[in-house]
Amino acid sequence: MGLARRPSQSITDLTQVPTLAFPDSTLEEVEVRQGRARIGGFWFGLTGPMGPLPSHMTEFAVFEHRYAKKRPFGGWLDLLAGRMLQFFYRAWADSQPAAQADRPADDRFADHVARLTGAAEGVGDASDFPARARLHYAALFASRRSAGAIEDAMTHLLGQPVRVLEFQPRWREIDDADRTRLGRSFCGLGNEAMLGGRAKIASDAFRVVIRARSRADYEALLPSGARFRILSEALTAFAPSHLEWDVALEVEGRDARPARLDGTTRLGWTGWLGGGGEGVRGDAHLRRSANTAIESQYGEALR
Repeated sequence: MGLARRPSQSITDLTQVPTLAFPDSTLEEVEVRQGRARIGGFWFGLTGPMGPLPSHMTEFAVFEHRYAKKRPFGGWLDLLAGRMLQFFYRAWADSQPAAQADRPADDRFADHVARLTGAAEGVGDASDFPARARLHYAALFASRRSAGAIEDAMTHLLGQPVRVLEFQPRWREIDDADRTRLGRSFCGLGNEAMLGGRAKIASDAFRVVIRARSRADYEALLPSGARFRILSEALTAFAPSHLEWDVALEVEGRDARPARLDGTTRLGWTGWLGGGGEGVRGDAHLRRSANTAIESQYGEALR
């Protein structure tokens, strides 16, 4: 409403019911003609006790509305007032997030938030974590992404307890040009000298621990599960781009059932030798490799 270039393009007609009284309601009547609604109401217009026209013009409009077969004067006023009301509604709707959300394809407020925070940057149409869903976490994209903020966002998104463990050590390869060579380069004792071609760094990786509430939730987070792509895309979006992360899935011991040859066990994923019991099992580890793919690494999954 309020975007039509011509009256014939309007989705509805807004008309003012002329009166000199102060009505107790806004809407008076709704009439549908040939699939198009005509809404009459006591809103502010050109006539009425608060209108800009003289009172005798309102009296004439009231007489015409009640007794005349044709209403040329009222129709002309409705044409002007209806257009004014539509523009007034459009100005109001453009500033209201709830009104904008009624039409997602034309949601200007969501576009403003997305551009202001970068929440929808680089999101494709086929994403399992679409741009509209990311707007709920716009504050996370617009501010410093701390471990606590990522914990809260992932817990809310997945509906399961999530913990972020910082400073996870990783072995990093040292380029040949940066390695220590006695008498040549990077050989200052106690400063830059280093033995070997690898270094253990703990400042650029973190681990996300997810406690599955049930076996079904656990299986849904595995690479073949329904929520795995949402998990991986959300972490890629939430985590700072210069940090590496991995996921550790925990499940209650009673849900870690022993492997069985009944077609329900997937080797390396949902089968344990001597499973069950009390406590929590945290055998499944999913890591994002260097090429941003997700690879599975099981430490003691078959223990």
